[in-house]
Amino acid sequence: STNEKWQSHRKIITPTFHVNILKEFKGVFITQGRVLADQLDHVADTGREVDIFPFLKRCTLDIISETAMGTPLNAQTGGHVEYCDAVSELTNLVSEHFR
Repeated sequence: STNEKWQSHRKIITPTFHVNILKEFKGVFITQGRVLADQLDHVADTGREVDIFPFLKRCTLDIISETAMGTPLNAQTGGHVEYCDAVSELTNLVSEHFR
């Protein structure tokens, strides 16, 4: 895009990432990070290899839903399974489309 168009878009989204806005979400990051640690703790001492991607994906979804939409999903603890499955399916479809 042109420099002018880029600057106008950046001007719109920059306040979203201001440090003071992000500080408001610190509690969400801490809370969801603790939930993630608890979830990983359940599989940490099994002696088996563990794919952590699904854990990180659910943590990310919890953080995004609570910070951007103000709605806790509790995806890490089994909440809103249908929504989480729909997000996964959509992600797979978009990835397939780009491939």
